[in-house]
Amino acid sequence: MDSKPEFVEYKQIGHYLYDPDDLLGEGQFGKVYKGFDTKNKNRVVAIKVIEFKKIQHETAVVTLKREIEVLRKLKGEHVVELVDMLRTENNLYLIMEYCEGGDLEGQIKNNKTFSEKEALQIIKQIADAFVSIDKLGITVNGAKVTVMHRDIKPANILYRDGKVKVVDFGFAKFLDELNKNQQLNHSYKGTPLYMAP
Repeated sequence: MDSKPEFVEYKQIGHYLYDPDDLLGEGQFGKVYKGFDTKNKNRVVAIKVIEFKKIQHETAVVTLKREIEVLRKLKGEHVVELVDMLRTENNLYLIMEYCEGGDLEGQIKNNKTFSEKEALQIIKQIADAFVSIDKLGITVNGAKVTVMHRDIKPANILYRDGKVKVVDFGFAKFLDELNKNQQLNHSYKGTPLYMAP
């Protein structure tokens, strides 16, 4: 267990505390901090803080709502879990599972090279994430759907206890089984450097 350090001026939201100087990452809609769940033996969590003033554009609101809708339904050994969600007048807080191992992008930037076996293990765990999501049988309006992430990249692959976890479903889309192969569903989303040609 990673206990919280002393002499830090924490911000509190509900029964969660976080250090505004302990930034884990920054995304399209907010910043992610390392935090603690005071009701659960100071369990370490990741707290994504989203300022409402930054999401006034309608497209951003739709994308954020989609991420929350997807996160609430997702569970799996290789998927980062949404633990809780809180809001204040100015901010939305997504409390998520903490991944102490950083992300794949960080490992690549640190000149980490992977053997073929290690690379295959990473790819298998990413694939397993989507197999477990599919087995959840998620439905929208009574119809089973497939979840398309649409932004798989090294920064969205985190490590927890040596295992790969997929995160950031902000561009995700639910496709019903009957229409999932139609070309109109395959709109371009994601990070250009990592998009398929």
